[in-house]
Amino acid sequence: MVPADATYIPNWAFMPICRGYWLVLFLAGCVSTEPSRSGVPWQSFKANDTGPDRVLFDIALVQRPINDPFLNTELWASADEMILPVDLRENLELNGFRIGLLVGSPPEKLGQLLLSDRSCIDRRGRSVPSGVLLAQNLRESPDAAEAILHRDKVQETVTFERPLFGLDLLPNLKRQTVRLRMTPRIETGVKSMNFKPVPEESKWNLELKRPTKLLTDLAMEIDLAPNQILIVGGRPERGGSVGYLTFVDDQSGETYQRLLIIRHLRSAAPAQTTDSSDIPYPALASQASRSAP
Repeated sequence: MVPADATYIPNWAFMPICRGYWLVLFLAGCVSTEPSRSGVPWQSFKANDTGPDRVLFDIALVQRPINDPFLNTELWASADEMILPVDLRENLELNGFRIGLLVGSPPEKLGQLLLSDRSCIDRRGRSVPSGVLLAQNLRESPDAAEAILHRDKVQETVTFERPLFGLDLLPNLKRQTVRLRMTPRIETGVKSMNFKPVPEESKWNLELKRPTKLLTDLAMEIDLAPNQILIVGGRPERGGSVGYLTFVDDQSGETYQRLLIIRHLRSAAPAQTTDSSDIPYPALASQASRSAP
């Protein structure tokens, strides 16, 4: 399916203040590699961007040196990594992937990374109808890469020509939550031209596309409530794995690791909503306090 999304720079960070109340501190978005509506809050979306059948995400990609203690251990101490079935977790670990759901308010260091032009290499808001695919690119290699794949307890080595690693994100609304399916995707080689039929418009479209490999056996499904934050990264200790190659990059002799941060802003607006500023936007701290044991 063809991605259908809107780009904007949302603001999100939170801090406690006295008397037990919480204040939302809106932080400026970081530098993006593509044009964005800088400084415009996500509430400024047009009504058709925030209709009852759409999902809103705040998506960021940060990177730090591979031995960075915050991305390696400190951040994961605030995350629930038991959100997937045991067999799938073990398979993801073997293939170098790591995923967790942040519990409570986001760590202060995470907000600092999102404000850093050096650490936050991409950040945008994305609006998409329920059931429509979003392609999230993570890392591209100009050279061929060999990846170790573990499938059904069998290890194989696959060579990819100039690979582009990413995740296919497929959100589906489930009442007040969104079920997000994430499938690792690898594009390789050169683009080829194909004519694709569009029956509803009685025409053909020219499509330029690289050969794509979807790792469907590593697909993950997570239910996200509004304001919950999902983090997805690689395992530096799994050198050569597909997850390692997806999130670890060599730049000018230095090795960096990347982390994908997905915040679900809200599932669906009420059907009668016409002004996007009316969309409920509960503080993450309030949501965390309700879910705390």
